[in-house]
Amino acid sequence: MFLHDLITRHEGGRLLFAAHGETVLAAHALLLGLGPMTEAGFTVSHASVTRWQHHHNRLGQRRWMLDRHNDTAHLAALAAGATP
Repeated sequence: MFLHDLITRHEGGRLLFAAHGETVLAAHALLLGLGPMTEAGFTVSHASVTRWQHHHNRLGQRRWMLDRHNDTAHLAALAAGATP
């Protein structure tokens, strides 16, 4: 319920949170309309980015779209030894 309440409270805005992989998996289950504790086959790497977007589809329905999942491209510079 926490994730649902958080999303509802910020409807129409942007929401960013840092969380453990289990929270990311719970968000996937919620936004995909799966039951709690449903295994959907996703994995989550450390420091990865997952992004969902709430949009209107071509039928005018509001739907959640998984834009990116488990993205670690931002870590490439660190692996190459670059400094910020």
